[in-house]
Amino acid sequence: MKFKILSYLAIIILTSILSTQAEAKESKFGKFYAVGFGRMSCKEFISFEKQYGKEKASYMIGSWVHGFISGVNAGRTRKFRKPVSVGENDGPDKIWIMTREYCHKYSDSNLGTAAQSVYMIMESPRLNENPKSN
Repeated sequence: MKFKILSYLAIIILTSILSTQAEAKESKFGKFYAVGFGRMSCKEFISFEKQYGKEKASYMIGSWVHGFISGVNAGRTRKFRKPVSVGENDGPDKIWIMTREYCHKYSDSNLGTAAQSVYMIMESPRLNENPKSN
């Protein structure tokens, strides 16, 4: 088990090193800089899952998507000075399925845009909630 985790981490680190050059990508949400797995095209994502299987792909790429969601939450928490918890009640399987669905539907996109879209979809029910006043 320890070797399996270390091999996954080695692949993640290697992939991150190979794709550290950040470049602005246009998405339907505007320009943003994706690094690491975020630069992977949806076509590469689909191939990756076929080549390595769902378990390995969901562990590696799913971890990146979760990190993306956590990072957006942290940035928004700091900006708005109140906790932002998008994804708090959405388990890893749901987030993985949403990411896969996006990439299958928009195969010319990239994983960074897919993660951003997943975030926006998970946030949308919260947009209609009235904030509680203290």
